[in-house]
Amino acid sequence: MNRKCGLLIIASIVISHLASPAHAVDCYFYPPDYPNVTGGNWGTPQYWDPQIPGVGDRAVIGEHQGELVIVQCYVTDERQVGSLLLHGGCNTRLLIGHEGKLTVYQNSRIDGDGIERHNGACIEFYRFQPGAATSDCGAGELCIGADLTIAGDGGQILGNINSGQLENPPHCTQGSNPGIITSANVGGLPALLTLQSDGQRPLQVHGYIDIRAKLFNNARVGVEGVHNVMKLSRWPKTGSGEWYSAGGRLEVHVPVTWNAMWRLYGDDNDDNVPLIWINAACTELAGNVEVSRGKLQVDEDFCTTGDLILQGVNNPQAPYPGSRISVSAGKSAQFSGSCP
Repeated sequence: MNRKCGLLIIASIVISHLASPAHAVDCYFYPPDYPNVTGGNWGTPQYWDPQIPGVGDRAVIGEHQGELVIVQCYVTDERQVGSLLLHGGCNTRLLIGHEGKLTVYQNSRIDGDGIERHNGACIEFYRFQPGAATSDCGAGELCIGADLTIAGDGGQILGNINSGQLENPPHCTQGSNPGIITSANVGGLPALLTLQSDGQRPLQVHGYIDIRAKLFNNARVGVEGVHNVMKLSRWPKTGSGEWYSAGGRLEVHVPVTWNAMWRLYGDDNDDNVPLIWINAACTELAGNVEVSRGKLQVDEDFCTTGDLILQGVNNPQAPYPGSRISVSAGKSAQFSGSCP
């Protein structure tokens, strides 16, 4: 071997070594004020043990050394992580702010605390930077960096037009942008997000969110609360879970397929009437449609081989008037039979 070839081989080894990913580790988020409810920024090194998580690492929020920790972790800029593991009740929250973007590449979990009456840990989109005077109150972005599953027992992905349980400052208006869930381009195709309920309680994605990602829904996806709007947009959706409105508006702007249930329900509050708006052809469905309150607005063809179940608020056997299913001229809504 001549000297030139020897140098080339050595250089190749060095380059290969530098390009190899670092050893993946579990990184625990642990702000210093525990056991008080506490919070801190993702980008603060001293809040992580042993380090700020990177592309190959797992971020563990809500647990430290086998002990549940009630924390709020803020993402206020662009971050990447291998996977997420969130534990605990509703005060264990990963909050993605209006300038925040978190890209996730591997299967992740969001779980509850095992107490039935508690909501689970959550990823929450919030609409302002704590302490900021800015009027930019749009929420952040969760980017799906590769085909992956987010599973959970009682966990949540939450967007709230009033910033959830956070104080809503005067400069934030109801016209602010929702949180968004997007798919990265992987080899010319959108990354697929699978939502999977796998415990006693469902994984839920709900509230003021625009789900642009390609989605397989084996969980509960929908909207509740006055003025909240969820959009299904950009890439098609499918699955066998549930699409619902319990108040507010679920807007369907892309084709949805398969056998998930569609549900409209809620309390008897005229300011919070549930609405599902079908604004894209959905003609390959097999799930039941249950309307106990609110309206299914069909502006493009809708067809399911499942049943239409109409229920009254106070008397489950009393159907609502036909106006609860509204179909635009020239369009159709078909139930129980075969679909074209």
